Formats: sequence, C-alpha cells, structure tokens
Amino acid sequence: GWGTDGVPEVAYVTMEPLDLPALQAADAVTDQYKEAPWRFGVERDVHYTLDNSGTWTEEGGERIWRLGVHCPAGVNISFRLDAFDLAKGSALYVYNADRTEYLGAFTEANEKDWGGLAIGLLAGDRAVLELREPLVEAGLNTLVVGQIIHGYRSLLQHAEDVYADMAALGPFGTSGACNIN
Repeated sequence: GWGTDGVPEVAYVTMEPLDLPALQAADAVTDQYKEAPWRFGVERDVHYTLDNSGTWTEEGGERIWRLGVHCPAGVNISFRLDAFDLAKGSALYVYNADRTEYLGAFTEANEKDWGGLAIGLLAGDRAVLELREPLVEAGLNTLVVGQIIHGYRSLLQHAEDVYADMAALGPFGTSGACNIN
C-alpha cells in the first residue's frame, strides 16, 4: 500500500547542483518584466529509457520499473517525457520520495498526439517514476524521459507574489503592463 512501509530501494540519478546565486541574480532582473515568463526551474536535458536507466523488479504478477531523480536543493521537480506509449493495463506513477504526493496513474488514455507527456510538479528534491506492467505485457511499453525540470522556486510563492503585487497596486492593479506606474 501507500506510505513508507516496505518501499523497495530506488536507484537515484543526481542532477548537477544549481548555481543559485547566478539564478537569483538573473531572476531579479527578469522578474521585473511582466512579459517575461516567470522561471521556477532549470531544464535538464536527459535521455533515460526503460533500458538504459532505473531498475526492474517483479512483484505479484507485475514487472515494475523505478527511476529516482534527485535534484539537489530543489524545491520541486517535474518531467517531460519525449516518448510515452503504454500497452493496455500498464500504468505510470510519479511520486516524491517521502510519498506524500503522487501523480498518476498515467495510462494509454493519457497518450498525446505528439507522442510524449508533460508531468506536473511534485514538491521536494527527490521524485520517483514508477512504471507497472502486467507480466503478459513485458517489454511492450515505451517511455523516454527527455527533460527534468529542477525547480528552485515555488509556483505557490509566485502566485502569492502576484496577488500581493495586485493588492499593492489597488483597484487598477489588474490593468495591463503598458500603463505607466
């Protein structure tokens, strides 16, 4: 079941540490421009597949692949899968290491026309991708992790900042960025 009892060992890959002073210096500039996208993480291009990474185990009639990702000093982690093609009956789950948050199940129903899948944010500096496939479907799934977004700022914090800015600006706070203030 869910929780931390009997959780199998997960092999983690570790991303490079962030250069937080450099990121904060850059963000201090770009955050002043409302048109600039608010950056919350650093995109790490990777190529992790079911064959070249992670570990496979067999548990109760299923084959299970797990890949742990550690983003040092990260506040959140998200993923872009460059390939996501699951057989019927298989499912992908993504959860944080202390198993307080999870996303999924992602199944064949979640497959997109572009062939991949974007997976939203999980809090923390460690996350686990877990693919479960019935033994009868062994080897029929395709999954490629193409990007790990190493989050260093909370989107929740961003929302709070935006609302605080709007409140500080008074009733006209929702007007466009073209206004001079």
